[in-house]
Amino acid sequence: MNVTSIAYQPLSLAAPTSDRQQSTGLQLVQDADRTHDAATGFASDLTLRLQAKAGDDGQDTTSLSSSLIDSIDFIGKEYGANAATAAMGIVYNRIGNGEISEDALGNGLLDVIRFMDRNFGTEGGDKVMAQFNGALNDALNDTFDNGLTETFYAVTPETATITQAVPKLVQQIQEAYGDQLAQDVADLIEDNLEGGLTMTNLRRGLAQAKNHLARNAEPGAASLLAHAAQGLLDGLGPQAATQPKGTTLDIAV
Repeated sequence: MNVTSIAYQPLSLAAPTSDRQQSTGLQLVQDADRTHDAATGFASDLTLRLQAKAGDDGQDTTSLSSSLIDSIDFIGKEYGANAATAAMGIVYNRIGNGEISEDALGNGLLDVIRFMDRNFGTEGGDKVMAQFNGALNDALNDTFDNGLTETFYAVTPETATITQAVPKLVQQIQEAYGDQLAQDVADLIEDNLEGGLTMTNLRRGLAQAKNHLARNAEPGAASLLAHAAQGLLDGLGPQAATQPKGTTLDIAV
């Protein structure tokens, strides 16, 4: 997915529930109930729109609905009802009122992670990212079945070009040689980038992917990857050597 940054106006949010000692248990229960009801309506709206878009050939969206509810409930429980409400609004801001695309929904969720990172610190963003990368991410990949598995990553702006360039390379392999080889390439690159979004790790992953294609794919696949990889590296140039936490982007792998 192509992820762009968005500047939000500051929002006044309640502190995490663990810090709101003055709140009564009854108030917390009422807030949780309201958040759950709102999350249920939110998930129902999104899944109904996805089903309408898919028509008779659409997949079962039960898993997606339940994981959306769980994720919004998680935000409400950890960071308050206002944060959960803001998260739903941020997603709606991305997807609009019409058909819901994979990119729009994925970018909406990324915007939520950015929002949490800015308002609750990197720990808040990391917790929500981990939540999204669980059942919700699995459900999204099942719903938008494009042959690849997508994962959310946290990177800095200096390494953002890596996360934008690699999916294009994987797509070239997918278009030329199919889903399985594309997923193999993506997995090898991802395995290396999990150690940090650095040029060293990227080159190592590309080399392993090229060797894999040379051994397991038809003639020409490794050459195609090598050519695409060289173009990718030429376009990137020298990049930051570390992966501190910060801006949230994703890499479709």
